[in-house]
Formats: sequence, structure tokens, C-alpha cells
Amino acid sequence: MTRCARCRRPVLHPVHLAGMTLGARCAQIVVGHVARKHGKSEGAEQYVDPRQVDLFQGAAS
Repeated sequence: MTRCARCRRPVLHPVHLAGMTLGARCAQIVVGHVARKHGKSEGAEQYVDPRQVDLFQGAAS
């Protein structure tokens, strides 16, 4: 079994980069490209329902 040169984990599908044998994830980290997951609210425009009233609009003080 081949091992990753960076994290020493066993690798089924090795990536050869700069003379090193790396796993796919470690190869992305070494190259500098790591896909980041965005949350549902990040990057998406927030929809505001015009029919919805403020929660505390009619509350007595």
C-alpha cells in the first residue's frame, strides 16, 4: 500500500506532485487550492417576505 508523503496515510489513488506521492486532499493543500464550502446564507441573497410583519411590532411596553 502506498502512503502519502505529507500525512503518512494509506492512499488508494496516489497523486505524484513534485516528486512526492500524495493523497488527493494533501495534493490540493500543497498546491494551495482547497475548495471551501459555503453556508446557505453565504453568497445567497436573503429573501424578505413583504407580507411578514415585525415580531415585536404590536408588543406592549
